[in-house]
Amino acid sequence: MDDAGYLTYIDKYCERTHEGLWAEPLNVITNLAFVIVLFLLFKYFNKHFKGQYLKYWDISLLLFFLFCLSIGSTLWHLFAQRWALMTDVIPILLFINLFLLSCFVRILKFNAWQAALAFVVYQAMNYAVQKQFDINTLNGSIFYVPILLYLAIIMVFNCRVQKNLCQYYVLSVVLFSVALVLRTFDLSACDIFPLGTHFIWHTLISIMIYALTMSLMRSSQNNLP
Repeated sequence: MDDAGYLTYIDKYCERTHEGLWAEPLNVITNLAFVIVLFLLFKYFNKHFKGQYLKYWDISLLLFFLFCLSIGSTLWHLFAQRWALMTDVIPILLFINLFLLSCFVRILKFNAWQAALAFVVYQAMNYAVQKQFDINTLNGSIFYVPILLYLAIIMVFNCRVQKNLCQYYVLSVVLFSVALVLRTFDLSACDIFPLGTHFIWHTLISIMIYALTMSLMRSSQNNLP
């Protein structure tokens, strides 16, 4: 018995027209972009930080969350059931929240109180959005707006403080903005483009994750002995 509804079938994307494991082939296959990015990031981390996983625990965890995200997103687009959705959503939330905390400390050089305050403000924005808007607003993309806004703010500050990392945040904000538009219009584009646009979201977001994580590693390299 599935009292919690975890086996409930969910159809949220243009590409999916029926139940079945391979009803979203492009949405499934493009999850390889996350795997490729994970490989490149891990290779860089292992080369420049010489396996110091505990010292740079936050970056290590981000790589682990990216690994979980790649698996979870694949399961979600394969099975299209509520339990699979959770395997996709949870790693995304963990990655976003840990990245922000790491960015506050490693990039913006906040002290503990400043980082905590910035994090609380972000959570308050999330709460306000969830209270104000329906879950399906902008095809669900409304809930990514707070993180986009925060990335834009970080970009402005970072381009003044650490200009050598500015390019990573400009690229991330541009990619995220375009990706959100494509994600939002996935269902609306069905009549024009039956495959939808969500698979492009995967590709752009994977590049953005690469840029953001690389910015943390590049910044941390300055503190290496």
